[in-house]
Amino acid sequence: MLAFLQGASPQSAFNDEANKIVQSTISSLGLTKEEAEKHIKASMKRNPDQEIDKIMHALKEMQNPDSITDLQRKCMRIAEISGQAEMIEVVKNIFEEIRSK
Repeated sequence: MLAFLQGASPQSAFNDEANKIVQSTISSLGLTKEEAEKHIKASMKRNPDQEIDKIMHALKEMQNPDSITDLQRKCMRIAEISGQAEMIEVVKNIFEEIRSK
């Protein structure tokens, strides 16, 4: 999810703050940068609609409300950095759907 948002525009793709958010999240999940890159590259080769469905399913499975709030904050910050109003709306809609499960 974070990689998808970060890649939304050159502003977020090459932004130090966005990079730090993504890297700290990868580290907190116990993944190396190389492992994360491997998963992202594989994801990019698959059907985008199916990948979005997988992301949504995983997000809906999250049980800890604090984790959901933290992820929402991170996603929103990257969307804001991207400068893309559509990405901000996407983040809002995704987390509204997650919270309404």
